Amino acid sequence: MIVSLNPEYQNHSWYDIVGHGKSTSHRYSGDSLYADDILTRPSYRRQGIGTALMNARKKLCSKMSLKRMIGGARLYNYCLYANHMAAEEYARLVANNELIDPVLSFDLRNGFKHVKILPNYIADRRSLNFASFIEWKNS
Repeated sequence: MIVSLNPEYQNHSWYDIVGHGKSTSHRYSGDSLYADDILTRPSYRRQGIGTALMNARKKLCSKMSLKRMIGGARLYNYCLYANHMAAEEYARLVANNELIDPVLSFDLRNGFKHVKILPNYIADRRSLNFASFIEWKNS
């Protein structure tokens, strides 16, 4: 889905972007490809499939001359640390490879950067509704 955020790093929820399943935020004139979920069966993980799908998105971003790919990386394991730290600290520790989070760590390994925390991103018990605003810049 192609979107434009104004301001460039505005807070948003997954529901804002996908338009409650109707893709109403898609804009052909947008400047950013929105990276929604990549899922693989557990028995097929760690075989490069997710990275291949992410690389295909990067190629699409380049082909369409979009300036970046953005998304909300759900903080999947934050529920295990929430009593000890804020979501921003958790994301910073994951970004510094001091903690592993299956969603955010995957995105970071694939060239994304953590920008900021998105509170109330999606109703989710594991992430306590938090996500990392992630960005990959098309160079």
